[in-house]
Amino acid sequence: MMLDVYGARREAVVMEATWGHLRPNAGRHEGFLLAAASAYGGERTLIDGGFQGVPDSRWLHEAMLDEVDDAEMELAGLYRFIGVCVVVGERVTLDGDWERLPLDVHPLAVVGPQPSGAEGRE
Repeated sequence: MMLDVYGARREAVVMEATWGHLRPNAGRHEGFLLAAASAYGGERTLIDGGFQGVPDSRWLHEAMLDEVDDAEMELAGLYRFIGVCVVVGERVTLDGDWERLPLDVHPLAVVGPQPSGAEGRE
């Protein structure tokens, strides 16, 4: 089996030309993530996030998704991560703490008005 060294090298050049200008600067950058955990099947969704001095890039995106996937979210709800994005070379990791955000309103309390004629029905 022949290795396609030329193809791998070309792929690296194209990736650098496409994403290289978005490569995060080395260091520690403060920021946050906001994620939701579903009551059905434990699915998680990254809603928002950002870190000071770190542009949106494939490196940051992968680090954010990894952090959401690894977080302990036992109950359905909204969760906030406060921490730092650590950049060393091409390695981007997140370090911080997750907290479950309290929801003041139960979802069934915001169903809205009942259809006319529904009063008095049980």
